Amino acid sequence: MKFVSLDNLTRAFGKIRIDLATKAVKLSGALTDTDSFLIIDAADTETINGTASVKKIKRVTFAELKTYLSGFFSAANGMVYKGTLGTAGTVTAVPTTYAVGDTYKVITAGTWAGAVLEPGDLIIAIVARTGTGNLNGDWTFVQTNIDGAIAGPASSVDHNLVQFNGITGKSIEDSGIAAANILVKTGDGSNVVNTFSAAANHTTNLVTGETLAVSLGKILKWFTDLGAAAWLAVGTIAGTVAAGDHLHTGTYAPNTHAHGNVTSVGAIGTTIDLPIITDTAGVMIAGAWATNADIDALVI
Repeated sequence: MKFVSLDNLTRAFGKIRIDLATKAVKLSGALTDTDSFLIIDAADTETINGTASVKKIKRVTFAELKTYLSGFFSAANGMVYKGTLGTAGTVTAVPTTYAVGDTYKVITAGTWAGAVLEPGDLIIAIVARTGTGNLNGDWTFVQTNIDGAIAGPASSVDHNLVQFNGITGKSIEDSGIAAANILVKTGDGSNVVNTFSAAANHTTNLVTGETLAVSLGKILKWFTDLGAAAWLAVGTIAGTVAAGDHLHTGTYAPNTHAHGNVTSVGAIGTTIDLPIITDTAGVMIAGAWATNADIDALVI
């Protein structure tokens, strides 16, 4: 709808007067909601004297006109500023009656319509309500207070850890490390892979504060140098290691062994009363005593 052409308007209702010479609109007093206007409704036509689509002139009140214009400008602009929200604001709580586009500026930090907002943020109605059926989802929010905001990458890997990019504290990036690969103090380290090599010698003991790879390298060197002895059981028989508190009592025969022809008990052969001589290789052997004939042959 639109106002009637001033050229064709000869009379107005209520307090509006039209100066046809200057086409100026003058008020004889303050307008009230009951004051009236003449309008032409372009959508409402009729045929008069054979002329089709003749627009009708209608009488509307000032209240009706305000409602129409309010809806027109709301639709055109999308947002209608209604005031402030918060302590000492236009409203101190989210209203229950609102039209689409009603906008409030937050002046008190807090949770408004289910959202945590800061001073300067905007709350905008996207659903109209008349006091019932109100939902947090009736509102959308615009963050205008961005102090401390952090910028991130265009994309990242799901569940990867975040790390700072640079020294400003305002930029973050994907660390490339999956959260599942992080071992916490009470975590399960059964699948942790450790790389290490044997230490140069086995004379260095473990030291508090050294890396796991260094400690394991020392242990590997100890076992390598000990060889099979590292795995001997404690006992009192051959192939075992005697315990430090083991007390041996009784007679223990040495293990059977020989040094050349000398046995572990010091014997050379099994015949008594024989002399000991050496053979051509210098090895001790049991000899034989000379006979009478041998002695006679030596007599000159």
